[in-house]
Amino acid sequence: MEEKVPDARPQYMDKFALLNKCEQDLLNRLDEAMPALRVFCQVSMSQLFHIGYRRGAYRQLGEIGRKSVDFLVVRKSDTSIVVAIELNGPTHEREKQKASDEKKRAALEEAGIPLLVFYPDELPSVADLRKAIAPFIAKRRQYEAERDERLKRQ
Repeated sequence: MEEKVPDARPQYMDKFALLNKCEQDLLNRLDEAMPALRVFCQVSMSQLFHIGYRRGAYRQLGEIGRKSVDFLVVRKSDTSIVVAIELNGPTHEREKQKASDEKKRAALEEAGIPLLVFYPDELPSVADLRKAIAPFIAKRRQYEAERDERLKRQ
C-alpha cells in the first residue's frame, strides 16, 4: 500500500505585504494630504453599514459584506467616516468586476458614504488629493447633519 505524502505547501500563506506598490504610494500620499484624518486600508464593507432588523437583512449584508474598500478615510477624533476610496486597475474593466463595482458604489451611496475612485496610471499629487477630497468632506458633513436631524440625534 502506497503512503500519501502530505502536501508541503501550507494551506494559508501570508501575502508579504498588505498593499501593492501603487496602493502603498496612494496611502502615503493620502496620509500626507490629510494629517487631520486617519486612513485605513482594505476595510470590509460589513464594517461600514448598520442594518435594520428586517427579513433578509443579514443575507443582504453578507452579499455586500464580502467586498472591501481599498481605503477608508475617517476623522481622528471619533473615527466617523469621511470618504471611501478605490484604486481601480485594469481588472476593473471586466464586465463582472464592473457589476461588482456598481453594487459597491450603490451600497455606499445609499449609506451616505462618498466614494472617490483613482486609477494607478493617474495617481494624484498630494495637493490634488487635498482638492479632490475637500468637497467630499463637506458633502459628508451635510449628510451627517441631515441624518442626525432625521433621527433626532444631537
